[in-house]
Amino acid sequence: MAVLVNKQVGNVVEGGFKAAVDLKPGQFVVVDYANKTVSPVADATAGDGSGIKLVLQQNNTIDEQAVADADVVYKAGEYVPLRSLQVGDVITTDQFTVADYSAVAVGSKFAVGANGKVEAIGARTPELSFVVKEKNTLFGNNALKLEVVTH
Repeated sequence: MAVLVNKQVGNVVEGGFKAAVDLKPGQFVVVDYANKTVSPVADATAGDGSGIKLVLQQNNTIDEQAVADADVVYKAGEYVPLRSLQVGDVITTDQFTVADYSAVAVGSKFAVGANGKVEAIGARTPELSFVVKEKNTLFGNNALKLEVVTH
């Protein structure tokens, strides 16, 4: 489970929030500012809202450098590196939900959905949306390169 930031408009990584549950890089989360925690976006309705952040992939200690990128998980209670995406940002993630990966076309529209994974946008009008730029792999898993088109 992984994410790559291919192109970034801004360069701000947010910290100071702990995972409420185990999280994977590439998932999208909502922040509980009162408890200073983050949880995966619950569903498409929540995914249409504002304030959604991306869980980044980051090694914080030398011991973590021995962990394969595809195996990184932020355990509940651990600090999580986050990023607010902006229009023009491009990411590659394997955190998506589709019925048939082979049917995903370049140019398809995606948004954040259940469990903080991206999914086809359908008739939704989310605040944060993406267009598929490329289908590829990330650490051996099917992946989507997505460009932020609204935020």
